[in-house]
Amino acid sequence: MFRLAKILWLILALAVELRGQRIGSETPRSLRVLSEHLDSLLPGIRLLERLSDIPDLDHQKIVNILAEGGSCTRHYQMAAP
Repeated sequence: MFRLAKILWLILALAVELRGQRIGSETPRSLRVLSEHLDSLLPGIRLLERLSDIPDLDHQKIVNILAEGGSCTRHYQMAAP
């Protein structure tokens, strides 16, 4: 039983490392992971370069940048939980 619990703990730890925390506040790490993931999904729009110029970056500002360029439609708008 201990071995199974350790394996499950390791899987959860790796998932958090890969995707970030499931819930929580906007941290620089979560914003970095989000922007890098979006940049890999939308190559050619230089998202990381555009985001580096924005002060006090948050998730909503990332969505606003995507919406300005037409990469984000009403179906992908972020909503508060």
